[in-house]
Amino acid sequence: MKKLYILTCSLAAVLAVILVAPLAVRLATGGFYMTVHGTSMMPTYHLGDVLLVDPVEPDDVHVGDIVVARFAGTTDNSALYVHRVLEHKKNSWTLQGDNNKDADPVPIADTQIVGSPVFAMTNGLGQAFTFTQSIYGRIFVGALILLLLFWPSIGRWWGGRAEQVESAHEHLDENSFEEDLSNSRQ
Repeated sequence: MKKLYILTCSLAAVLAVILVAPLAVRLATGGFYMTVHGTSMMPTYHLGDVLLVDPVEPDDVHVGDIVVARFAGTTDNSALYVHRVLEHKKNSWTLQGDNNKDADPVPIADTQIVGSPVFAMTNGLGQAFTFTQSIYGRIFVGALILLLLFWPSIGRWWGGRAEQVESAHEHLDENSFEEDLSNSRQ
């Protein structure tokens, strides 16, 4: 029983880390996560992959590097894409997706470079991460943590309830038998 308790507490701790780690990484690195929404960077990144993106200064970017860029005319991180640097001229960057035949038609400015991917969660890991970061995923994982932490208590409570129900059934069976016996004598 003690081994089962240690196992459930360990599993609960792992799930808690899964909930907290993304925030801790963001706070420690100043980076952010983004999901790949296209196929232009295949085979490097695939649709649904989740990237950890660290901020980068344009001076630290070189031809051949992969960067995350903001679409022209946008100011927030909701309109981002990831491509490789093909060419750099003064304050102008030409990008191209690994799976694209041609370079992007319009070069980007220094101010559009947001960061560089440092880690990729691919295949099912990216989808699992995306789920655990959604409100439903957080509720599910949180409920699972609580269930695992309170499982021994629930088991003891449920076991005690089962004994009470069994005792009540036995008592009812005895009373029913005595009532039937007295009714049959009348």
